[in-house]
Amino acid sequence: MHYSGEQGKYANELLAAQDRAQKAGLNMWKDWTPPKEEKVVLTNGKSTEVQSRTVNLKKIVITEVTNNMCFYGQYVENCQKLEELTGDMRRHFAENEPTPGTYKGEFSSAF
Repeated sequence: MHYSGEQGKYANELLAAQDRAQKAGLNMWKDWTPPKEEKVVLTNGKSTEVQSRTVNLKKIVITEVTNNMCFYGQYVENCQKLEELTGDMRRHFAENEPTPGTYKGEFSSAF
């Protein structure tokens, strides 16, 4: 099912119809086989079944949302490091004048 249908009024009915068609091998599903989970060999030499999804929730602070609905965030656990880095950069720019002709109104830095 197309992702736009997952949010629609008839999402449950569409998913059920898709499931029935897959199981019966109808039309576009005639040669379809369900994806198989593969084994993964870990660095310790042991193998394990692949899990379909791993949830690793982390707290973030949203720092920007763009007009095309992209968003950027900062891990809360890294906020102290970011504050230290920002302070170091401010001190650096306060103590070191920019190269003549490069300053256009705002400072920027790249690593």
